[in-house]
Amino acid sequence: SIRPRMTNSQRLSNVRNALNRWLESDAGKGDRITPGGESIMIRGGFYCGRRFNAHSHHALWFLEEDELKIFDSTGQLVCSMHSSEIDRWARQDEIESAPATESSSDQNHRRAA
Repeated sequence: SIRPRMTNSQRLSNVRNALNRWLESDAGKGDRITPGGESIMIRGGFYCGRRFNAHSHHALWFLEEDELKIFDSTGQLVCSMHSSEIDRWARQDEIESAPATESSSDQNHRRAA
């Protein structure tokens, strides 16, 4: 089925939700994007995404690629999410409250090599 296209603000909200849920899951309870910890990324004079800072990690979301890259405090890439993975993490609350299915065990995110 074809999904209706999201507005830029809806997509950005999904990215924030996905990152915050990943942080709580992997970095620990209470680790979230810090207040004021978001900035716009510009490349060649054009908007290309966002940078997010949390207590233990930082992340870059690239608009054109719709990819979220999460780095630890040393700058090591620890997770890379593409569009469908961002959506899955953004909807994590819905998934956890839904009845279990075979695919629910497949909710693990892909770790960067």
